[in-house]
Amino acid sequence: EQLLGGSRWSAFFHQTIEYDQFQPFDVRDTSDIGFGYRLIDRENTTLIGRFGGGFSHEYGGPNDGEYVPEAVFGMQFEHQLNKMQKFIGSVEYAPDVTQFSRYRIRSQAALEIVLSEERNLSMRIGVLNRYNNEPNNARPNDLDYAMMLMWKF
Repeated sequence: EQLLGGSRWSAFFHQTIEYDQFQPFDVRDTSDIGFGYRLIDRENTTLIGRFGGGFSHEYGGPNDGEYVPEAVFGMQFEHQLNKMQKFIGSVEYAPDVTQFSRYRIRSQAALEIVLSEERNLSMRIGVLNRYNNEPNNARPNDLDYAMMLMWKF
């Protein structure tokens, strides 16, 4: 995400490659681009609304080779709890623009804890929920949890 000048507006590009052995596809690739607006922009708290467009593409499975054009609407919230801890939450709604009754929702929440300021080392503990309202004979909802060690450079 890149802020546009000194304004509250930003531009973003987002890409994910998703592998899930329990889904009917081998790999899903999603890309989107758009704009964000900082609804709340304080020293410790940020709330960004986002909108844009992109596509998803599945390799393998019943929709192999199909590019699905998607709109993207989302919100991202960050709050610095103290010098060493930050809460992060987001939700993203991605409907198929050719058939709005088909959509995906991705939401996540995490706590980021600084382990070493000197070494730029942090740990993030979080959950990710992925919902697909047309999952092709798979479960529509996936809940993942993770603990990550992050080194910022």
